[in-house]
Amino acid sequence: MKILKYVLYGVGGLVVLAMIAVVAAVFIVDGAFVKARIEQAMKEKNRSVSIEGTPKVRLFPVAGIALGKTTISEAGGSQVFVALESSDVAVRTLPLLSGEVAVETLKVAGLRANVVRRKDGTMNFADLAGGKGKPSAKGEAPPRIKLAEVLIEKAQITYRDEASGQELSVADLNVKTGRLDGQTPGDVALSARITGKRPEVDVRLQTAGALRFDLARPEFSFDKFSMQAKGRVDRDTLNAEFSAPKVEVTPARAAGSEVRGAVAVSGPQRNLNAKLRIAAVEGSAKALSIPSVALNIDAAMENLRMKANLQSALKANLEKRQARDRPPRRHDPGEALRRARQPDLERRLQRARRLGGRRAWQGRRRDRRNGKKGASGVGDAVRGIFKR
Repeated sequence: MKILKYVLYGVGGLVVLAMIAVVAAVFIVDGAFVKARIEQAMKEKNRSVSIEGTPKVRLFPVAGIALGKTTISEAGGSQVFVALESSDVAVRTLPLLSGEVAVETLKVAGLRANVVRRKDGTMNFADLAGGKGKPSAKGEAPPRIKLAEVLIEKAQITYRDEASGQELSVADLNVKTGRLDGQTPGDVALSARITGKRPEVDVRLQTAGALRFDLARPEFSFDKFSMQAKGRVDRDTLNAEFSAPKVEVTPARAAGSEVRGAVAVSGPQRNLNAKLRIAAVEGSAKALSIPSVALNIDAAMENLRMKANLQSALKANLEKRQARDRPPRRHDPGEALRRARQPDLERRLQRARRLGGRRAWQGRRRDRRNGKKGASGVGDAVRGIFKR
């Protein structure tokens, strides 16, 4: 009972300390404090930052920050690196203690980002990414992420390669999702316009439907999911479509309907007509089976003409693949020592059993001589063996 009382006292003390820490943090970590820290951090990177107004900070039960109009410059210059009209990012605090990232809100409006690959191969955000760290271990376990809401409106991201002259721009980027928690399918909608040089590109992309995924488990699902891309590549017209009306793969079962995809390119430089048909999946994540995967290609480019009809069945074990991708168990010196001593432990037990009879007789004789009752020879034998 005393132990239980001490445990309760300890838990109560931790709760009180946590409440005091949260209250203190609310008064110490305010918007002005966060704004000053951001400005100081950018100054150390030789960048300037401008934040309109005072950021709004939350700590518990949801930790988040809301920014007004914000601009970050290029390193050592006045050109704009990142700018946004407003943003609101929040994650739940308690799940972080168990290694889970539960994003409660992710809203960004009017984002403009300029990404540049310099002639020496470095990126213009390399200083913000930190120093060169150790490469991640092969098969590192994926993070556990849950999204409650994502809303990105009117974003624009441009990329420029100074060495090759290639340029790419993703404009009018809009992303909206429902709850993506890995349990039930959540709505996803995406639209964007992609333009670029080398090659000349002008394509409209649109995606809609519901999906569910869990990075830590071999399962996923699509529900009324579709994607369309229409536009121009160089002087050729592009039209691509993909549809997955219903696909569900879990450790227990795999089922769904046929998945279809098609790509059509027509113009003076090339002509391509490709169609993909994937039959409904069967089995489970451990024994996934696709009875038929058919690809029909009809392509022509300059003096080359090709027609092909490819068809095959596929089988896979997603659970085995995931197990292979998991990180190796950490080396435990204690476990290695225990394994090394296991044979010696078994020999000692066998020796104790052999000598148990003789030690028991000696123990009983000693007990009678000392006026004691009972026999402890077997216990003495075992203890004597392990003391050596």
